[in-house]
Amino acid sequence: NDWYETYPIPGKANNVSVINARFIKPLNEEMILKEIGNSKLVVTMEDSLLKGGLQDTILEIIKNKNVNILSFGYSSFVGQGSILELEKDNGMDKDSIYERIVREWRE
Repeated sequence: NDWYETYPIPGKANNVSVINARFIKPLNEEMILKEIGNSKLVVTMEDSLLKGGLQDTILEIIKNKNVNILSFGYSSFVGQGSILELEKDNGMDKDSIYERIVREWRE
């Protein structure tokens, strides 16, 4: 919620749910579907590779719903650098995340 209040989405209601995936194992599909509800956009963020991660799991759960998914994570092996440098290089810094969500949400 702090992120949303700091970075409001222009023209959008403050209707954001956050699920901490660290605490959804074993996966509770019913809870995820309930939280997604009638959403048109689901955003996943993970500090790991996207393939085989949370993105793939959520895609499987929502495959029959009319929902767009926007995923943040690493698409391949990440090089060396500080965490901030790696996040920036991979579009996972807060400004890049905000810009992609706003762009996707407007479409």
